[in-house]
Amino acid sequence: MKSFARSVAVVFTCLLVPFALAEKQPTAKEAREFLTNAELQLAELYEENSRAAWLATNFINVDSQFILAKVEARRSLLEVAFAQQAAHYDAVKLPADERRKMNLLKQDITLPAPNDEKLAVELATITSALQAAYGTGKYCPKKGKCYSLVDMEVLMGTSRDANEMLGLWRGWREVSPPMKANYQREVEIANTGAKDLGYDDVGAMWRSGYDTSPDEFAASADAQWQRIEPLYEALHCHVRAKLSEFYGADVVPLDEKIPAHLLGNMWAQQWGNIFDLVAPEAADPGYDLTELIETKGLSELDMVKTAEKFFVSLGLDSLPETFWKRSLFTKPRDREVVCHASAWDLDNKDDLRIKMCIQKNGDD
Repeated sequence: MKSFARSVAVVFTCLLVPFALAEKQPTAKEAREFLTNAELQLAELYEENSRAAWLATNFINVDSQFILAKVEARRSLLEVAFAQQAAHYDAVKLPADERRKMNLLKQDITLPAPNDEKLAVELATITSALQAAYGTGKYCPKKGKCYSLVDMEVLMGTSRDANEMLGLWRGWREVSPPMKANYQREVEIANTGAKDLGYDDVGAMWRSGYDTSPDEFAASADAQWQRIEPLYEALHCHVRAKLSEFYGADVVPLDEKIPAHLLGNMWAQQWGNIFDLVAPEAADPGYDLTELIETKGLSELDMVKTAEKFFVSLGLDSLPETFWKRSLFTKPRDREVVCHASAWDLDNKDDLRIKMCIQKNGDD
């Protein structure tokens, strides 16, 4: 901990001393030097952070979480320091690309740590712990086996038993209550960090990242919603009627909201798995990809190679050999991992990977 504190102190000293001494208006040359220095430091720490995060999501244990939290804290403190320094160059006239870099330094932070080493470490530790809890969460009914999130996602996408899906929906949400206190503390610390950067809270900081003020962004989002709301309500009305027809009005009342657990997805965010229940009679269902995968006997790796062929056919490069050696394609039998699919660029060069527990179905 002492060595970590010293490294943080050195970073802040190197960053802040030039500005403490400077009284004149900064120049474009100084701005470019600052950007070069920031890019070098962030690139080096980004790779270290990415590799620590890869380990923490693929080998969920107390040690990997500890290492990730330490690196995350250092990265967050450095990002906040650079964000504050970038504000010194707001009045300097710069080319568009350099101005955009300055803006990204100020806004491209997901959870800003306060200017406090102790709080930065606490924020990183909480974030790492929440990720681990999500990755290892299980639903264990009173009778029968326990279900991982992957198990439940498969069942949610294929079951037509309303009671079974309701049990799975509620069961997965039993994983989150123990996270509540940590999540509240995470928001509290991050809001403090956002205020240090001049924002009302983290939400305002996020909404400011679209070349508008937070209020302008909110107004724009509301305007877009008003445009699509009639279509959205018509879609809901149609889907509710079809589901009520299939499950019965006692399960899906026609004058109430659609029960979310019947939409074929653990978060009700995609409805493709219930297409056969709600599509108009003459609708073309297209290809049944799940059936094609089974018919052709494709493995999980074959699915990835098929996807690569598509992108190569568009003119993109083939994936590097390391992608096939280092990615996680299927859930290991010997340990828990974060199965939620994600794409990784670990070094901003050529160490590209995916991490997911592939299921042989159309969705994946």
